[in-house]
Amino acid sequence: MTDITRIDRRDLLLGATASSIMSLSPSAFAQTKTLTPITIANSQGLASQSLTQMMKNERLYEEFGIDAKVVGVSDGTKILSGLIGGDVDFAALTGFSQVFPAVEKGGKVKIIGSGGTLLSVLAMFTGKGNIQSLKDLEGKTIGSGSSGSLLHQLSIALFKKKGVDHTKVQFVNIGSSVDVFRAVSAGVVDAGLGDGNNINQMEKYKVRLIPGGHLNVDLPEYTLQGAFTTDKAIETKRDAIVRAMAAYGKLFRMLHSPEGREPFLKAREQVAKSASREEAESVWEYLQRYKPYGVNLVINEERINYMQQLNVDFGIQKAILPYDRVTDMSVANDALKLIGGPI
Repeated sequence: MTDITRIDRRDLLLGATASSIMSLSPSAFAQTKTLTPITIANSQGLASQSLTQMMKNERLYEEFGIDAKVVGVSDGTKILSGLIGGDVDFAALTGFSQVFPAVEKGGKVKIIGSGGTLLSVLAMFTGKGNIQSLKDLEGKTIGSGSSGSLLHQLSIALFKKKGVDHTKVQFVNIGSSVDVFRAVSAGVVDAGLGDGNNINQMEKYKVRLIPGGHLNVDLPEYTLQGAFTTDKAIETKRDAIVRAMAAYGKLFRMLHSPEGREPFLKAREQVAKSASREEAESVWEYLQRYKPYGVNLVINEERINYMQQLNVDFGIQKAILPYDRVTDMSVANDALKLIGGPI
């Protein structure tokens, strides 16, 4: 499995087509040399990089008969473009809200299941003593990404739910959640969303969790990541995509169980060489406590409609589309069968 950091058509186009492999069980692939090539686009964040490295170390793709080329892409819109252009076969470990307006405009794209964290692993932090509640953020500066970005959307979704007037908040484009947390710790902004595992290290960074601002607990209806692909890929490469989804399903289950501890810590240290073991263990403890990953792969209609309603509220799409028009959960259900069914 190869990790690269940008989409290059010449590097990504595959010279072989997917063969039918659904008749073989994962264990059978351990005894054969038959691997089906597939190209997968993930986000470039540290969490995604860590999981990709863990997949590589544990040979999870190979276990399910997949020869995976994994592409790290910085922008969700670019991932969607890569799918539609045929440069990648499906996307996982990334946000998916951009799929809905694409379908509304006629795009032949489907969300096929949970492709990462079902629950958001972010939390609203502050380093200011005069901020004791989310309501106190009115009139304050909030670190975020650009307008319409995931961090911006999440912040507003949280504020709306908690009765905070987001029009009275000054959003500052800082960048990623890691950048925002650093800015909060340094006092550059009054508050902002950072990785939830920092809850275990708040004293170290001189920040506090604002009550009501832990998205995993306080905004559980928001689905952070999903897997998606094109109708054409489902038609022509369904077997390979199902098996790749099963590999992710097994990964998510490892991340919620003791057996995944050492593989996760090893992978985290490989991709974050400057980070301490303490930081990696803090992330692991967070995952064990809150179990955010979509281990059963299927995203239900209620969650899909909530994400669409946010898009409608933001003016990103005009109306909520039917569940069957924007999803094909039969892919997730078939993948689920390969890992023993729901838990």
